[in-house]
Amino acid sequence: APPLRDDRRGELLYTTHCIACHSDQVHWRDKKLATDWKSLQSQVRHWDKFSELGWTDDDIAAVARYLNVLHYHYPTPD
Repeated sequence: APPLRDDRRGELLYTTHCIACHSDQVHWRDKKLATDWKSLQSQVRHWDKFSELGWTDDDIAAVARYLNVLHYHYPTPD
């Protein structure tokens, strides 16, 4: 099967592995840890390692892009 488009893959990974512990509130709270594109990717990477998901760099980028489009709207380098 062809790989999922990046935006769909990010959504699938997030809803499968992250949504159980996250509500929308975690992304817009005042004390959010993701304050720009780089820190958003760092937070996704941190929770990937913490949860021992074994995501690739592409998976981490896909989830970060999904969250950025949905919640953060930070400028991205690409």
